[in-house]
Amino acid sequence: MDAVTYPDERVKNELVEHWLTTKIDVSEQKAVASTFGVSGIPVAVAVSPKGEILGRVLGFVEPEGLERELTRLRGAR
Repeated sequence: MDAVTYPDERVKNELVEHWLTTKIDVSEQKAVASTFGVSGIPVAVAVSPKGEILGRVLGFVEPEGLERELTRLRGAR
């Protein structure tokens, strides 16, 4: 994801324009991982401003797929 998907211009634009992002090290931040149900990586968890989990993207996803899913999840907020 770091090498292919996140650097893609479409994904970067979607993330910058519509999302607040953070990256955690699940081995160091186990409580955060547990809070959001992260048991494997890579995973992207979309969370509403109220802390509700809107959805997850599990495993490697090509840029087009992540952009499409983020756009869909944005509509759920």
